[in-house]
Amino acid sequence: MIVTERTPETGRLCANLLFAAATTCHAPLALVAVVEPDGQWSMLRYGPGSGGLPVDDGLFGAVGRGFEPLEIGDLLRHPQFGGTDLATSPLGIRSVYGLPLRAQGGSLLGVLCVFDRCVRRLSNRERDGLDAIASKIALRLATTRRSDAGRLVADDRQPRGGADRPTAPRAPDFVPAGNAIPARLLHSKDVAAIFDVTERTVANWAKGRRLPSFRTAGGHLRFQRADVLALQDRPW
Repeated sequence: MIVTERTPETGRLCANLLFAAATTCHAPLALVAVVEPDGQWSMLRYGPGSGGLPVDDGLFGAVGRGFEPLEIGDLLRHPQFGGTDLATSPLGIRSVYGLPLRAQGGSLLGVLCVFDRCVRRLSNRERDGLDAIASKIALRLATTRRSDAGRLVADDRQPRGGADRPTAPRAPDFVPAGNAIPARLLHSKDVAAIFDVTERTVANWAKGRRLPSFRTAGGHLRFQRADVLALQDRPW
């Protein structure tokens, strides 16, 4: 579980906020699903029997694609999710309320969901309370992600084999097919996570040469870690 293994304090805070989310909505079950760089989901669950909550990529993706909450009052009658493992699990889930967890730049961090065993919809007061809890969880996840990304970039500062590694030459703006591509490169989404901005902002930085970059033979943007470090240290 990404939240608890790498950052125990974040895991404890999220667990407490999950308890608050379930209590606020008078619901027995709640979870936070964090989207990983490889597109997989890691979950932190709360509630009796919550260990049996299946990973439902379709539901998490549906919540994450929107900017508004997704509410399903009767899961069994839902045209998309009525036949999923979640709907047919022994937990007897009948209603779902999910919110996307986003960084300030709009990038998706994960989703927060509460589940009930009866057909229902949340009250406005419950929705407002869950919005506040979701904001706190998103802030914590964004802080943790920036910290993790910063540690990955900082690896380039560490000497290896008892001596400093030579500085890699600056890459050209475009790498033709067949040329060797430098190792330890960052994708646009990696840079976006470090600075808590959107990938479009990163692309604009590259276009305006604020952040040096080059493109692979397939046309994808790549960034040298040393250049990202330099941008971090540069006054804004």
